This record gives sequence, C-alpha cells and structure tokens, in this order.
Amino acid sequence: MHTFTPCPVAPGERNLAGCPVGTRGWIVSVQDGPDANRLKAMGLCAGHAIQVARAGDPMVVDIFNSRVALARQLAAGIGITVGTGTFDD
Repeated sequence: MHTFTPCPVAPGERNLAGCPVGTRGWIVSVQDGPDANRLKAMGLCAGHAIQVARAGDPMVVDIFNSRVALARQLAAGIGITVGTGTFDD
C-alpha cells in the first residue's frame, strides 16, 4: 500500500502527457491503437496506480515499482484520475 504525498495538480481526470513531475493517480483509460497491447503488457492499463517521474518527451512514469519511458504521443492516449489518499499496486 502506498500513501499519496501532495500532488502538484488538482484532483480530477486528465491526460497523462499533460501532467507535471510528481503527479500520482490511477489509469482510467488507454486509447485503442497499434500500441495499446504493448502498453497494457507493460502494466499501463485501467485501474493501475501511476506516478510521473519525468515530464517531457519521452516522459518517465513509475508503475509497479518499475520505470517506463513513454513517447509523449503514447502518453497522450492514457487518461488518469489524480487524487489523494492511499492506493494498492
């Protein structure tokens, strides 16, 4: 179980590509497309906790105690809900 620290953005749903470093939340959607299955195989699928470790292109996210680098175009197809509280991986 993890505990959220203060998030640099207000709670709510947003596009992963637009999130600054430190943003934490849950993945709510992954856009269908040629890379969707690859993203899901890396754990980037609805319901999983995620944190932005580096913004830009590529952006780096923490998921399941791993770091994954994503092209900004791929990150743009991932929707997350930002919030506070606790979550399980």
